[in-house]
Amino acid sequence: CNGVIFVSLNLQKKKYQIELRGLPQKLHKRQQDIENLVKAHINAKKFRGSDDLRINLRRLCQEHIGYKPVTLVQEV
Repeated sequence: CNGVIFVSLNLQKKKYQIELRGLPQKLHKRQQDIENLVKAHINAKKFRGSDDLRINLRRLCQEHIGYKPVTLVQEV
């Protein structure tokens, strides 16, 4: 009902893939902010884990669209 964000991370190669589904266009326009947040987590000297990234992505969405969509982060 609130949409979903899928993030797949490859920490070894420092690559990622992001998919936004069922979210307002307003958030799609902020895709660069989402990518910057993911990059910052990947490049951090001490990666805190996928749950920390998930929480920060939901917080970013709360700021821009007023609610927290389902957010799934997968490390491969």
